[in-house]
Order: sequence, then C-alpha cells, then structure tokens
Amino acid sequence: MVKIWERYFLKQYLAILFLILFCFFGLFVIVDFASHANLFRFQRIHFTLLEIAYYYGCEFANHLDVLIPLALLIATIKTLTTLNTSNELTALLVGGVPLHRLVRPFLIVGLLGTAVLYLNTQFLQPLTATSRKVLYEQRKTGSHKHTLTNVQHLAVADNSDLIYHHYDPTSNRLVDAYWIRSPSDIFHMQHLYTDMTVPLGEHVKHLTRNEAGQLIPHEFNEKREFPELTIESSLLMENLNVAKELSLTELWKRYQKSSGTHSEKASTAISDLLFKVSMPWLSILAIIAPIPFCTTHSRTLPIFLIYTVGLAAFLTFFLLLKAFLLLGQRQVLSPFVAIGVPFLLFTIIIYRSFRKMS
Repeated sequence: MVKIWERYFLKQYLAILFLILFCFFGLFVIVDFASHANLFRFQRIHFTLLEIAYYYGCEFANHLDVLIPLALLIATIKTLTTLNTSNELTALLVGGVPLHRLVRPFLIVGLLGTAVLYLNTQFLQPLTATSRKVLYEQRKTGSHKHTLTNVQHLAVADNSDLIYHHYDPTSNRLVDAYWIRSPSDIFHMQHLYTDMTVPLGEHVKHLTRNEAGQLIPHEFNEKREFPELTIESSLLMENLNVAKELSLTELWKRYQKSSGTHSEKASTAISDLLFKVSMPWLSILAIIAPIPFCTTHSRTLPIFLIYTVGLAAFLTFFLLLKAFLLLGQRQVLSPFVAIGVPFLLFTIIIYRSFRKMS
C-alpha cells in the first residue's frame, strides 16, 4: 500500500520533472526555430504548423536519452533539497522511516525513465529517423543552400566504387554521384535512383581519359540506365543508417553480421550496441548520485553548490562516455572496456559517497 508521504513525494517529483522536460523542449524549439525560421518559409515549399510540430517532436525523441536523465537529476536535487530545508525529511527519518525507503519513489520513477528510454531506442527513434530526414531534405532543398558535408562511399559488387554527396529519402536517390569503374572510366550523375530494378541516372556525364592523361567528357545523356551497376540494398541501407537511428535489434543483427572479424566495422557495431544498451541506466545514476548531498543535515545546505557539482558531473560523465565510445569504435580499447569504464568509475564514486554518509 502506498503511503501518504510517498504519494506526496511522487506528486512533487513528477511535477518538477515534467516542468523541466517541458522547459527544455520549449527552449530548444524557440532557439532552433529562431535560427532556422527562414528555412520553414520557402517560395516553393510551405510547411504547415502540424508538420513543424511533428518535426520538433521527432527531434525531441531523438534527444530523450540525454534529456530524461538530466531532467531526473535536476528534479531529484530540487525535490530533496526542498524537503530537506523544510525539515520534512528530518521528521520522517526521526519517525523511523529509513533513507532507502524515502528515496524509493525516486528510484521507481528512475526505472520507469529507463524503460521509456529503452522503448524510445527500440521503436521511436528508428521510426522518426526517416521522417526527420525527409523534412530536413525539404528544408535544405527549399533553402537553395549547399551544406558542406563529407562525401559518402559505397563499394559495388564488381569492386568498383560509388561516391555520392548525400541520399535524398524523399525520392530514393543519390545526389551528385560518381561511379568510378576505373581511373580512366568514370560516370557522373546528378541523380541516381536506386529503388528501381535497374538503377537510373539523370544528367549523366561519361568521363574518359585521353592520351594526355586528362579526364574529358566523352558522352552526355539526360537519362541512362545502368544494368551493369549492381547495388546491394542491404549494403546501401547499412551505409545510410547511422547507429543513432538504428534500433537495438538492428544493431544486434549488424554486430552478428560483423562478429568474428577484427575490423573497425565490427568494433563500431559492438561499441554502438553497448552504448545504446547502457545509456538508459544513466537515469538511475542521475537519481542516486545527488542523494547523499541533498539529504545531509545542515543549517546551511549548499544548494547552489549541489546544483553546480551535479550538472558538472553529469556533463563530465556524458563527454567521457562519448570519448570512450570513440576509442572503442577506433579499436584503441576493447568496446566492453570503453563503455564499462565510465559507468564503473562513477558507480565507485557514488558508492564511496554513500559510505561516507552512512
């Protein structure tokens, strides 16, 4: 049976938690929309209010893995320090309620947050990834601005190379593509459609090398089919989908496909999988970490210092985890060591804090 004080704690905690999430989302929308307002108003493409709301909803889901733990951290500090300064915690402790029982409502919310993050990682993020790409392509197309990005490379079945600027999901085509059959035989296509039985290129320019060693245009076609160009859809999708946009099951399949090899691709697959499996548990760490400092009995509780140290520790942990993730992907460290060390380090620090408190 839920006690009255537990319901009171949950009410206070959830109110602050949802307020913080709402403020984070509102601030993000205001800043992003103010920076890119002109991209939502084109002469050729007009976005409705519903489409803009859907776009920012997708963006919000894409950043939940950081926003929920951060909101839980701030809500925990705010709730516990408020209860501490009003002597409500002291009254319950004197009344015989142990500390681990007092923080149980917070841990329950943390477990729910962990479950939400797992569901978001498995279902929502992959679902919204395509929609975000479509809206982004429409924004970029309508703005007539060329964004400088790295070119993408795809190995073709006949050992030739396909290089392209980016993939347009609205029309399933590669933009500004080069098919390099050999150093002396290159096709340049403004658009290459890959969703057809036979790949179709638009504005195709065939470049060949002359006797002087110079690449010169040999042939030009408005449209041309390439029956000899075999693009495996699985390799193309694997090349297009980044790890952040893949579900846990897709990452597991990618890992199984590349396991047994010692390539950077295999290390990247297992590192990404371990990162996405571990990140939801940051919600629990974000709740447990500030408890010893927020429940200290003192006439002058250093609330500002607790907020400062808590936010700094959260940022440090997240950046450290990202840095170790990169080390695991680049095979500098074992992926298990790269992802496990930051969590183990901060768990030891939190455990020592509880030992000192007790």
